[in-house]
Amino acid sequence: MPEYAQAVVDGWSDADLLRLHLHELPRSLMGLDRERRIELLAERPPLTGTPWDVLLAAMVEHVCELHDLEPPEWSQERERFVAIPHFFTTVTTTSRPWCTRRRRSFGTAHSQTRATWTHGAERNMSGSLDHALTRQLFDELSAALQARGVRGHVYLVGGGAMITGYGRDRTTKDVDVRIDEAKDEVLAAARAVGERHGLDERWLDLGAAQFVPRGDDVRAKTIHNSPGLLVTGASAEHLLAMKVFAARRADLEDIKHLAGILGITRETLRVTVRDPEAPDHDEQRPVRRVDDAPGPIRTLDGATAAVNAYERRARTRDGMAPMETPVELKPVEVLRAEGERGRRYRAEWIRSGAAADLLDLSVTDPSSANEEQSAYARVLQRTTGDGLVRSIEQANEVINRYEQDAAGQD
Repeated sequence: MPEYAQAVVDGWSDADLLRLHLHELPRSLMGLDRERRIELLAERPPLTGTPWDVLLAAMVEHVCELHDLEPPEWSQERERFVAIPHFFTTVTTTSRPWCTRRRRSFGTAHSQTRATWTHGAERNMSGSLDHALTRQLFDELSAALQARGVRGHVYLVGGGAMITGYGRDRTTKDVDVRIDEAKDEVLAAARAVGERHGLDERWLDLGAAQFVPRGDDVRAKTIHNSPGLLVTGASAEHLLAMKVFAARRADLEDIKHLAGILGITRETLRVTVRDPEAPDHDEQRPVRRVDDAPGPIRTLDGATAAVNAYERRARTRDGMAPMETPVELKPVEVLRAEGERGRRYRAEWIRSGAAADLLDLSVTDPSSANEEQSAYARVLQRTTGDGLVRSIEQANEVINRYEQDAAGQD
């Protein structure tokens, strides 16, 4: 991070500094592992006494959010916030990352109510391009190139790729591309085709090419293949990476669509443990979260790693020998019921592989007179016999007894 402050000290222009902070900083972290990102972001840049101190801290906070990292301590220093909003007038903005708003570091003075960082100049388009029109434009572009005796190759990204390759039912104002073959001829033919349809001469736009992930896109889709033109579309993986990197609100629906195609969900696993030997164990609140993962746990492997890390610590605490066999998480059958006044019951089978299987029964009771016990699940026990629940019938008996007692207190 010190090199960003040094650029300010060296007198870089505002335009170059904005490009450095808004584009180069996020890009420099792509492809790095988590530890390396943390190491680079932790380097405290010296204060320059300029608004660039604020923007740098804001962007670092922004990329930390994107990569699920804790912002470094230096980014929270008082000097990296301003009381009076500052506007960087050399950048065009229509919205902005939340971290710049809380630091009062904005784009232009004309975008105070809704601000985002955009790449490139504003475009003046005379119409929107849907799937049918985009396909027609490719047909006409192909015919024009074939008449010139050349064959172009266009790699499609952005909205054009979404609507022609991934079934997004929306329009786009331009078609973002990288031209891999016959660039000059493709651009000249595209201007002529666009003029016939009343489109801006830059309807085939190269502005997004600089944000295409490095390396070959081995999963690229073939969108159009004719004698005069080959159009390949960015793979869903590349498109998702670009849209997440841009972090624009307008891309949210595209991100959801691509995540669905790739089978990516936001589901997380909540891992808990009941540890009677823990020094702070509370029998009235016996279940605690296992928080050994660096971020949200989204896979069974991640949950298993967190459980085994807790188990190793617990065995060391209790003076036990190290584990010989790792703990393995297995599916269990969970039963639920709802009572009056928001009471929720949960029964989980504890399978032993023998006839002594048990049901672990608990209740969450928001109407409990004991405020300390109303917000979390606590154990329910039978009042007769050995106090253990061994069947669903017994669980229902315990639940209904609790409901009767609760109704009497209500």
